[in-house]
Amino acid sequence: MYRLDEGEKVNAESYVECLENNLIEAMDKKHGENKWRLLQDNARPHTAGYTVDYLDELNIKTISHPPYSPDLNLIEKVWAWMKADISQTTYDRVEDLIKIVVKKWNSMTITFQNELIDRHMKVIQQVYNAEGAYV
Repeated sequence: MYRLDEGEKVNAESYVECLENNLIEAMDKKHGENKWRLLQDNARPHTAGYTVDYLDELNIKTISHPPYSPDLNLIEKVWAWMKADISQTTYDRVEDLIKIVVKKWNSMTITFQNELIDRHMKVIQQVYNAEGAYV
């Protein structure tokens, strides 16, 4: 897990540090070195030269993602699913919120994931049919 200090904002350096400490080794272990691709949106920390150079140096392939297109980012559907339950409660401590987020994340079934993917493939087809226009 990676947490920012109070008042700290995500920048290219903190984003790369998060990737180093939380993602790359786990993905290499699970899928094999250089056998997976990273999908990220066009947020500045993701597209910064520092980040691009870092990913290039490690030979990590990324998936292009058009700007302003959350409908094409499957993880946005997961965040909406999580938020629907989690936002119903007020949390006094960050630790309590983290626990509930982890619990919700771990409750995601393969069936649910497959349903998300199936619905998402339909959206992708609609966008393709609309020649990239909003659907």
